Order: sequence, then C-alpha cells, then structure tokens
Amino acid sequence: MKGRDFERLARKHLADLLGGGYVVKGKRAHETPVGLILRGFGVDDSSFDARRFTIWVFAQPLYIPDTTVVASIGRRLGQLHGGQEKWWTLTPDNERAIFAEIAADVREASRLFVQRCRTPGDLADFIPTVCSDGYFYAEEAMASSCILADRLDEARHHLDRLRSIMSKPTYDWERVVVDRAEHLSATLATDPEAAKRLLHGWAAETARALGVADD
Repeated sequence: MKGRDFERLARKHLADLLGGGYVVKGKRAHETPVGLILRGFGVDDSSFDARRFTIWVFAQPLYIPDTTVVASIGRRLGQLHGGQEKWWTLTPDNERAIFAEIAADVREASRLFVQRCRTPGDLADFIPTVCSDGYFYAEEAMASSCILADRLDEARHHLDRLRSIMSKPTYDWERVVVDRAEHLSATLATDPEAAKRLLHGWAAETARALGVADD
C-alpha cells in the first residue's frame, strides 16, 4: 500500500477515531502534540502482494537520536494480547469491512499502548511489557527515560546493563550506541540536569529530522 493510499483511506475510514489528535503523513499516523515521544501507527506492506498489509503501533523516544522512524518499541495489531499479528488483503469489495476491523484494533491499541507511553516515566514502565530483556535499544530507552523522570538510580542501572550488552562492539552503529551511552553516563555522573538538557537536545534534533517537531 502506497503512502498516499493509506492517507486517503485513513482520512476516509478512521477520521472520527483519529479526530484532531493525530496527524496522518504517508504511511504513518502519529499522536499530537508529540513532545518527547513519537507515538502512533504505521503500515507495513507485503513483499509478495501489493494489496496485502499490516499495521503496527509504536512509541519512539525522540531523545535516542535517529533520522528514521524506529518501531523497536512496538507491536503489530493483533499482538497486544499475545495473539497473532494481523494482515489484510485490500480489494474494492472489502475496503469498508477491513477498515471497520482496523478501526476497532486501532482504538484498542490506542488505549493499551499509545496512551501508556506519553511521558518518559510512563515509557520506562511500559517498555518491559513489549521488549525482550537484555535488548540494547530497550536498555538505552529506559536509561534515558529514567533520567528525564528523575529516576536516576534506575537510569544508572540501565546504562550499566547497556554497556555490558554492548561491551564488544563490532559494527559502526554499535560503536555509536556505546559512545552515546558513555557520554550520557559521564554527563549524568557530574550533572544530572546537564544530562536532561543533552536528552532534550537530542529529542529536538530527531524531531526535526523526522519532520514531527511541535509548532
């Protein structure tokens, strides 16, 4: 499904559900205001059938620098209760029925996922419910979120775990993660408020790169 097709269908079938609280942009619909965490829904296509697609719900802490939307903290619709991911095959004859089902799933995902990830403290509590223990991205997200939530002992714990997990970096991106963790850890050790300012600066940069900065 092309981005413009999802935009059209979302505005047609999900307008009442999304209301004025979401921005639909290409294959993504995100909640506003964005603040420090990008929260919303996105479309994945099948590589085998252009008519087939799935929708995922995600929360991306913008204070982890990136230039793309990252769904590492996310689930495909249907998986929130431990079920199977859902895929749909769209035809002119089933469009209304499919989007009625999607609307129900999006409403549930908003309640169970999006609304529980609006603040860094909330996100830190929520991440363990959707990410595997020992996952480097989850550890960085929890460490950074805990700093912003003034849960500094927890932040130090997660930074220590992150550095342990990434103790033998091989690829360039792994070294970037390690260097960022070392920088954040050193800043936190000397000035927690400076660590918060650092995270806010990263969040602003990521928001601009993704085109989601609040006006």
